[in-house]
Amino acid sequence: MAEPFAYQSQPVQSEQQPPNTQFEDERAAMGGESIKQAMRAVVGELQSEANRRVGLRQAIETRWIEDLEQYHSKYDSETEKNLVAEERSRLFINLTRPKTNAMGARFKDLLFPTDEKNWGIKPTPVPRLTEQAEKAASMVRELEQQALQAQQQASAQPQEGQQDPAQAQQQQPDPAKQQQAQALQQQAQAAKEALGKLNAVLEEGRRRCVLMGETIDDQLTECGYQSISRDQIDWAMKIGTGVVKGPITGDRMRRGWK
Repeated sequence: MAEPFAYQSQPVQSEQQPPNTQFEDERAAMGGESIKQAMRAVVGELQSEANRRVGLRQAIETRWIEDLEQYHSKYDSETEKNLVAEERSRLFINLTRPKTNAMGARFKDLLFPTDEKNWGIKPTPVPRLTEQAEKAASMVRELEQQALQAQQQASAQPQEGQQDPAQAQQQQPDPAKQQQAQALQQQAQAAKEALGKLNAVLEEGRRRCVLMGETIDDQLTECGYQSISRDQIDWAMKIGTGVVKGPITGDRMRRGWK
């Protein structure tokens, strides 16, 4: 039996052209030049931004140096040179230091007293809870008063000297009024429970606020809040600017033997 004819395709061998090395070199040269131009543009932009910022702060830094020289009883370089050249006295009568120190001490006493804290924390008032608590308290008072009046009316006894059986029967306790008094008492008890829940929520907020205040106090004490702030006041008095960073808390690893 003859086998079916099987066609096998042969890969077409394309004529490989030699690469154009001149074109590749030109493209590489153009790519390298464009990258250099882009880098020059970025570097120039960053340099101009740095120069702009240095120019903006130069006037402020010059003023800081003048303030520090005046605080430490020093003349500026030009005045010092003239005094030395003319052999004149270089005595500096400093009136700035005592006034600066006095003002700084006053600010420290006002802002950071030693006998009490200069900050406080209170629970955030929630108008909805406060209004509900006030309404519940007024409702409790009204219901208790109504229940007391209804109970007195229901349990009213006949007056002495009345012997008429019909009148005595009419003045016996009314079951309907007694039921009304019991219902009012139940409503008053429910209002008391609601008021107790609201007061518990408010009390829990106050308790958590106290605990949070203790935590904040411990953190500020640990990071030296008052001493750092006093240093900031000193610098603010000297050069007109003071910077404080923090407080920043972090985790610490404790090592121990088991």
